[in-house]
Amino acid sequence: MSKVFNEAMHGVVSLFATVRRFFSSKLVYRVLVLAVFLIFLVAGQSLGLNLNSISWHWVFLSAALAIPLLVCNAGEYWLIAKTNGLNLKLAHCIRVTLIGSVANLLPIPGQSATRIADMGSRDVTLPRAAGTTLAAGALWAGWLFLVAGAASLDQKNALWPATLSATGVFCCLLSMTRISDSRSRFRWLLAGSGIELLSVLIAWLRLML
Repeated sequence: MSKVFNEAMHGVVSLFATVRRFFSSKLVYRVLVLAVFLIFLVAGQSLGLNLNSISWHWVFLSAALAIPLLVCNAGEYWLIAKTNGLNLKLAHCIRVTLIGSVANLLPIPGQSATRIADMGSRDVTLPRAAGTTLAAGALWAGWLFLVAGAASLDQKNALWPATLSATGVFCCLLSMTRISDSRSRFRWLLAGSGIELLSVLIAWLRLML
């Protein structure tokens, strides 16, 4: 069963490695930039927007916040790699994050697949790479639920914030169980919680803007 799983994972990694090489080409980046610009124009026309009706200072501020959000996502990948015994440079983590963000445009979990493929190419076993990647997702979901629970405290019904908070704590604990090395769990929880909480708050602020 383990052999079948590893062969299947190798096939998936090979597929996403091909996707990563494809999206890394300069031609694809230029086509994507052009496509995004054209989609922006079509969407604006369909919504009846014009350049004078847009509060550009809020748009630019929200766009500027994409930079610290990118750094947070790259920091998350650095922590995942560090937990798997890899010492990656932040510049490389940013590059993998950018490629994963483009791959997310496909109907697949492109960010996770790109990270797993990158770690798999560095002698990290695929089950371990997938496990720590899922653990990061669980930790992010945990803090998302915790922030949502805190934001709903002003409601008269206390069941809803209590349920959200309990779900958040469960996700955080579930994330820690995916870290096999007990010495890395404290660093995972401390550093990972800081990264995920900051990511959630930046995303919330961008939505507000």
